[in-house]
Amino acid sequence: MYSRRLILLAHSQGAHTNLSTLPVLDLDVFNELHVVLGGDSDRVRSVYAKFLDSAVQRLEELKHQPREAGARTLHALKGSAGMVGASRLAACLEEALADSETAAAVIGDIERELTLFRGVLNVQLDVTPGP
Repeated sequence: MYSRRLILLAHSQGAHTNLSTLPVLDLDVFNELHVVLGGDSDRVRSVYAKFLDSAVQRLEELKHQPREAGARTLHALKGSAGMVGASRLAACLEEALADSETAAAVIGDIERELTLFRGVLNVQLDVTPGP
């Protein structure tokens, strides 16, 4: 829920959100997911692995899609990013949605945010105790 508020806040601030003010990984969302999954670190890792695999696939699709289909892909990826606490990635996707003319041009930015998220997530997964 907290992550959704950050995304809405980013959206209300306009298309030029300062990404550096948002967390790469919303720890409230991460911790909530960990609790919901019974503290099972393997299940948490699985959820995030599925998100990361899907995000990479959607970015590949985006490279070859016309603008309208690309907007749907960006929107779906933004929603998934918000659900797993990838706040900066979600805000970056929101910016791309706000200006669909430049969506293809910001794929590199989105990929960099995804890489950053993956790194921060891996650190958090490594320090989170298992069952």
